[in-house]
Amino acid sequence: MKERKLMGYPSIDKPWLKYYEGKISGEMLVPGGTVYDFLWQNNSVHPKDIALRYFWRKIDYRKLFSKIDDVERALTAYGVKAGEIVTIALPSIPEVVYLFYALAKIGAIANMIDPRLSEEELRWHIAEAGSKVVFLLSSIKANSLQLHGVETIVMVSPLESLLPLNHKTIPTSAVRWNTFLRVGKGGSASKMPCEAERSVLMTHTSGTTGYPKGVLLANNAINALAVQYQCVITPKRGDSYLCVIPPFIAFGVCVAIHMPLSLGVTTVLIPQFNAGEFGKILKKYKPNHFTCTPTNFEPLLQENSKMDLDFIKTPAVGGDSMDEEFEQGVNEYLAAHGCKHKVVKGYGMSEVGSSACTCWDDCNSVGSVGIPLPQMTISIFKPGSGEELPYNDEGEICFSGPSMMQGYFKNESATKSVLWRHEDGRLWMHSGDVGYMTEDGMLFVIDRIKRLIRVDVDHCILPSKIERPLKELIEVRTCAVVGLNGDIFAFIVLNKECDIEQKTLISRFDEWLAGKIPTFAMPKKYVFCDALPLTPVGKVDYRTMERMIAGEIDNDYE
Repeated sequence: MKERKLMGYPSIDKPWLKYYEGKISGEMLVPGGTVYDFLWQNNSVHPKDIALRYFWRKIDYRKLFSKIDDVERALTAYGVKAGEIVTIALPSIPEVVYLFYALAKIGAIANMIDPRLSEEELRWHIAEAGSKVVFLLSSIKANSLQLHGVETIVMVSPLESLLPLNHKTIPTSAVRWNTFLRVGKGGSASKMPCEAERSVLMTHTSGTTGYPKGVLLANNAINALAVQYQCVITPKRGDSYLCVIPPFIAFGVCVAIHMPLSLGVTTVLIPQFNAGEFGKILKKYKPNHFTCTPTNFEPLLQENSKMDLDFIKTPAVGGDSMDEEFEQGVNEYLAAHGCKHKVVKGYGMSEVGSSACTCWDDCNSVGSVGIPLPQMTISIFKPGSGEELPYNDEGEICFSGPSMMQGYFKNESATKSVLWRHEDGRLWMHSGDVGYMTEDGMLFVIDRIKRLIRVDVDHCILPSKIERPLKELIEVRTCAVVGLNGDIFAFIVLNKECDIEQKTLISRFDEWLAGKIPTFAMPKKYVFCDALPLTPVGKVDYRTMERMIAGEIDNDYE
C-alpha cells in the first residue's frame, strides 16, 4: 500500500483509503432510482437464484418479485399513495421484505417499529406517523389499541409463508394477510418514476439515552450502503447472509436485508433470534456472513461444540462496544473452530443508515471499530463545534457521506442540532459519541457524550474511564457505570469462578480504582447482578439501570 504524506487531519488525509486499493475498480457510483430498482437491476436476470430462506422454505428471485408485485397491488387497492407512511410492526419474516420493496415502488414510506412495544408505545408510534394502513403481528391485541385515524389493520402471522392458515379468530377491526392480498388481485403492478431522493424508510433511534426519534432515510442513502459493502465483504452470488438483527432497527433493513438481497446473496430470515441457539442456527444454515451484537456471542463461546466454522467469511458484530479481552476470546474461538477470519467490528448509527465504519482482516486492530466505508468521511471534532482535531485526540465523532438521513421526522430542531454545515462545505452528522482516530485511519469509540456524569459544578467524568479499569480485574466479567444526582453507581457482573464475599470485593475494587481514577469519580455503590439489563436488540440498557437506582422499577440489588 502506497503511503501518503499526512496533513494531520482525517477529513483531509483520508488515510483509510489505502486499505481499499485493489478493492475498488473505477468510480463507485450510487445507482439512481429506488431500493426496488437496485434490487431488480442486479437480480432480474437471475430468477432461479435463492433470495430468501425462511425455515424450510426457499424463495427465489422470481417468486420474490412476484410477491412484491402482489403486495404493491394490494397496497394500492387499500389507497396507499406516494409519500404516505405505512406502519409495520413485524419481526424478520418474508412479508416484511415484500412490504418494504412494494412501498418503495409506490413511493411510500415503511415505518418499522418493534412489535414487542407496549400498547401505549404502539399507539404513539402509529399516531406520530399518521398511518392509515398498519401491519401488526398476529399476536398483538389490536382491538384494545384504539387506533384513531387508522383505516386498515392487517394481521400477519410468522407462519404465513410456511403453512396454509385459517385464522379462526382475528379482531373485528382487522383483516388477514391473505384477505389483504386478495383485494389487490386483478389490479396492475406499476411503479412511480425513479426518485432516488424520496424517503423510503423511517426507523427509530434506540432511545437508550433519550426518547426515540423517527429517522428518515432515502432510497439513495440505503443503496449507497449496499454499494460500499461490495468491497468490504466481497460477496459472491450464492453466498448466504444470516439476518438476526430485526427490521425495526436501521441495520436490520439497510444492511441485513437490502444489502445482501440486492447483491444476489441469499438472506436467511430468523423471526425470533435466541442467542442460546446460535450454535444450532450456524450449524443448520452455514451462513457465509452474519452480524450480531457482542452479547449474542457469549453463549456461543461457552459451548463445547466441535463444530467446524470454516464456511464463515464475515463474522461481524455491531450495535454495542466490545472490550478487547472479549474480542480476543471471540477470535480464539473462531480460530479454534476452523474460521479463517477474525471477528469484524462495525460502527454507525440510525442517522447514517446504521453503518459507517467496518473492518476486515487487513485492517482489524483489536479495540478498534475499523475504518470508514469507502464513500464515508469520519473525523473527530471538538464537542459542540466545527473544529477538527488531529490524530489520536479524543473528541466527538462526526460523519459525512451519502448514507446520511434526511432528518428527524417532524423534529426540525433536533435535526439542526446534529446535522451541521461546516466551513469545509460538507454536511456533518454529529454523533454524540466520543472517540479518536489513528494515523492509519482506525477509529476507536470511547463513550457517549450523553453518558457524561456530572458529579458537581467542577467535575465530570465519562463512565468508560471507570469501566475500563474495572474490566481489567480478573473477578469482573463485565460492568457498566451510570450516574444519578451526582452519585456514581457501578453495576458488576462477576466471573462464575469468583467466590469472594462482596464486602471483600468492594474493598478490592476501591483500592484498585483509587490508583486509576480521580477521587471524585469513585463509585458510591457497587451493584452486583447476574447480567446487565439489555435493550430488545442486545445493547446495554443504561436507562433501565438509572431507573433501578432511582427506585422507579423493581430491583434486587439491595
